[in-house]
Amino acid sequence: AESNDANSDDPDDNDSKKKTMDKVWSKVIADTKDSDDRDEDEEEDEDEAKTRDPIMQEISVRLECCKFRHAVPTPIQQCINGHLICKSCLIGINKSKNPTCPECDVGLRDAVFTNLALGNMASHCVVPCRYEHCDVKCAHSDLDNHLQYCSLPAKRKENMDPEDFDWKATDAESDDAGIRAMAIVAREINCNFCNEATPPPIQQCKSGHVACSYCLERMRRADSPTCPFCQVDISVTGRNLHLEEMASSHSVKCRWEGCEKEMKYPELSEHLATCESQPILCAACDAKAESDARYVSWDAMWEHYKAVHLGKATPTELDNMVLKDDHIRRMLDGKLGFITWGHSLNANGEPVRVFPGMYYSKERETFYFTIRIMAPLLAEEDDDDKTTFGLVVSSPTSPVRMVGHFPAISYRTPHKYTINSPCLAISVATMELMTEGGDGIIFEVKLPEGGGLTLV
Repeated sequence: AESNDANSDDPDDNDSKKKTMDKVWSKVIADTKDSDDRDEDEEEDEDEAKTRDPIMQEISVRLECCKFRHAVPTPIQQCINGHLICKSCLIGINKSKNPTCPECDVGLRDAVFTNLALGNMASHCVVPCRYEHCDVKCAHSDLDNHLQYCSLPAKRKENMDPEDFDWKATDAESDDAGIRAMAIVAREINCNFCNEATPPPIQQCKSGHVACSYCLERMRRADSPTCPFCQVDISVTGRNLHLEEMASSHSVKCRWEGCEKEMKYPELSEHLATCESQPILCAACDAKAESDARYVSWDAMWEHYKAVHLGKATPTELDNMVLKDDHIRRMLDGKLGFITWGHSLNANGEPVRVFPGMYYSKERETFYFTIRIMAPLLAEEDDDDKTTFGLVVSSPTSPVRMVGHFPAISYRTPHKYTINSPCLAISVATMELMTEGGDGIIFEVKLPEGGGLTLV
C-alpha cells in the first residue's frame, strides 16, 4: 500500500491530532505557570521570613492547625497535650465515634482546651486567610471575623461592607511587635492565682487559666475542685506547650522568700524542688492542716517544732537508740510501716534537729535506717563537706556489728521514700541474726564534726 498513516491527508484525522497537541501544550504551559507561581510564592515567603521579626515568625508557625497547617482563629483550641486544632477540623473530627487529636491520637471527647495565652501573644501577628481563592492577610485578632466574611457566597458579599464584620486587611506588623509579644509571654507564664512564675510543665483549666502546681495542689483538696475564675472542673488540666516553648529563653526568679537566684525558665522546676529557701511542711502536724503548717526557713521550722511538738515527743540519745524486737516483728507482719525516734539529744543533753528513722520494705525484704535533719543540706558536689553521719549497729546478744558512714537526707523526705535516698540497708536475714536473742539492736549515731552545720 502506498498510503502512509503518519502523513495521512484525512482532514478529520489531522484536526484530531492538532486538538490533542493543543491540549498537551496547554497543560505544559499551565504546569510551567503554576511552577513559576509556586517558585515566586516560595521566594516571597523566604524574603518575608528574612525581613520579618523572628519572634512573630515563630508565633505564626505555632498558630497552625496540626491537621491542615493553616492559622487557627480565636478562640484557639487544643488537645490536652497542647496541639492546636481549628474549629472546622474539630467539627469534622467530632463526627467520628472516637475523636482523637491528629497529632498525638489523644482522645478529644470532652477534652478540648482553650489556649488564651497564645491568643493574647498572637493578637498583632499577621496571618493569611485559609481559603485558596483569597490572598488577604490580617491581624490574628481579626482572622475569625474575616473568615466569616470570606466564607459567604459572592452574591451576598456584593451588598455587604467588609467593615461590617470588623476586620481590616494588613500585611505589616509593627516594628516592636516581637518585643510586645515577649512581654505578654512574661506575663502569661505567671500563675493566675498566686502571680508567681509557673514552673513547667504549664497546666491550665479548660478555659485557659494557667495554674502553678502549688495552687493546683491546694485547690484540688476541695470536694469539688473548680477554677475560681470560670468555675470549670479543675481536677483535669491541659498542658500549654506553646507557652512553655515560647518562654524557654526567658529569665525568671525563684519564688521562695530568701532566694534571689535567677535562671532560664526551663530550669525553674528543678530549682524550686531543691531550693533550700522553699517552705517546709511540718511532718509532725496533722495532715489536714498542711496548708497552715509550712514554714519559710529551717530555723522557723525548728522553732515551731520546739514550741508545739518538743514537749510531746520522747527524745532520743544518739549513742543509745534501741530498736526493740517487738517493733521488728510488727514491721515484718505489716502492722508497722516505719519507726521514728523523734528529735535527738546531743552529748550535752540538748535537743538537736536530727530525726533517726527505720522503714521496712516488704517487697524488698529490707530495713532502711535513715537520718533526716531539719537543716540545709550542703551541695552534693562539695564531697568533702557533705553532712555525713557515722553509724555503729550492734546487738546485745550477737557478735554481728556494722560500722559505716552515710549522708543525711532532708527532713522533707517522707519515710516511704527513704529507700531511694542514702541510707543503711539491713536485710531481713541479717536483722534476724542480730535479734535472735530477743533483745533488739542498738544504733549509735555520731554527729558530723565541723562543716558549719547548725543543729541546735
